[in-house]
Amino acid sequence: MDAKNFLKAIEREAIVAYTNKKGVIEYVNSNFCRISGYSKKELIGKDHRILNSGHHPKSFFINIWSTILSGNVWVGDICNRAKDGSLYWVNSTISPSIVDGEIAGFYAVRNDVTRQKELEQRNLDLTRLSNDLQKIAQIGGWTYILESKKFITTDQMLAILGIPKTLEIRACDIDELIPQNKGNDFSGMINKVLEEEASSTENFKMISLKGIVLCIKVTASLVKDAEGRPLKVVGTLHDVSELKEAEEKVALERRKSIHSAKLASIGEMASSIVHEMNNPLTIIQGNVRSTQRLTTLPEVQERIKKLERPIEKLVKLADNLRKYSRGSMIGTSLKVYDLKTLIEDSLVFLEYRLAYASIELTLDLEEGIEIKCDRSEIEQVIVNLVNNSVDAIEKQITRWIKIEAHQLEGQVKLIFTDSGDGIPKTMQKKIFDTFYTTKSAEKGTGLGLGIVKDILLHHKADIRIDNTSPHTKFVIEFEKID
Repeated sequence: MDAKNFLKAIEREAIVAYTNKKGVIEYVNSNFCRISGYSKKELIGKDHRILNSGHHPKSFFINIWSTILSGNVWVGDICNRAKDGSLYWVNSTISPSIVDGEIAGFYAVRNDVTRQKELEQRNLDLTRLSNDLQKIAQIGGWTYILESKKFITTDQMLAILGIPKTLEIRACDIDELIPQNKGNDFSGMINKVLEEEASSTENFKMISLKGIVLCIKVTASLVKDAEGRPLKVVGTLHDVSELKEAEEKVALERRKSIHSAKLASIGEMASSIVHEMNNPLTIIQGNVRSTQRLTTLPEVQERIKKLERPIEKLVKLADNLRKYSRGSMIGTSLKVYDLKTLIEDSLVFLEYRLAYASIELTLDLEEGIEIKCDRSEIEQVIVNLVNNSVDAIEKQITRWIKIEAHQLEGQVKLIFTDSGDGIPKTMQKKIFDTFYTTKSAEKGTGLGLGIVKDILLHHKADIRIDNTSPHTKFVIEFEKID
């Protein structure tokens, strides 16, 4: 090997310096001057403290001197400050120069690694940011490498599940945290992603190692190489316990609000309900009394037969009232119901009120329309809208209400029109707000249309005022059942 050419190559590519035993600079090459910003004249005769960035503690330099003064080579990264104040990093190899068995000075050969350090710092910052975001959002990450069957998790995932960082876990260990999984487990989710080659999202109830019951949302996706071969399954583990608890509280308050509105509307309809019950009861009472005076069995049987219709009406009224006022306080039961039947059952409560106010009711209900809904909630919508119409028009000369149900392409329309002159546009923006009412204090709670809007939003339906009509007209649009 040509030693001379080798040294020239080092001189050309590397940052080279030589100091005496006391650390005073005696030689620097042009690369040293270029990266530091100092000229040879400014550097020679000085020591390396001229480049001290303040980044390293005193112990760092004590270790360097201890190493090289003992005759050993020191290798490491040093952060220096250039003449213009900027920082730069060099990977340094400092070797003692031995003359007659004594240390005469030190050679330092360095490489610029500033860009590498910047990238390392950027990656470190991104990792810290990712960890902070995971902690804030209660989301952890995981990877299952197919070839090695190695399961890797982030610290936040372990923290969520109460697993010590020092404990090495497998995918099947997560299954142990799912009580009574019956095949619906974490490992099964990974297998499903591999078999179907599609992303998956599952919700699990888990018990952490600290004994805390958690609601966990897990996602999983398959990652392939450039040739389409499966490499690994990656995913997230999200603690949604607080979110679920908040959703349940919102649902509870919503159901309480709807229940309050039901009680209010039942109170408004009380006289109508009492009258509807009183009519068949009067018929039953009269027939029972007259039956007592009959002497032959055929006559008694004929009179008893006349009691069937009023009794059936009472039973239906009681059944509808029970259905209307029922409802669990949390959650809803969405089932498929015939819309025409829902409307007719709801109007049972309002027959007397409509008759008492001399309001003509017209029904134009298309047969065979079905909607998926919570029965008692949609009955609430129907009752509230009809009650509002009655309150609005009962003192007008012309009094009528028309209810229509039509099935169009992609949607179902339920339309309520009354003989009113419409709703002023100044009120239309507020009319669906909870507690907003145009009625007097003794008549309205303001819950009606606010509750109607809330119920319909929950059913992914919409209600709007049709201003093209000369009368008051509300249009409800449901999604059509496929």
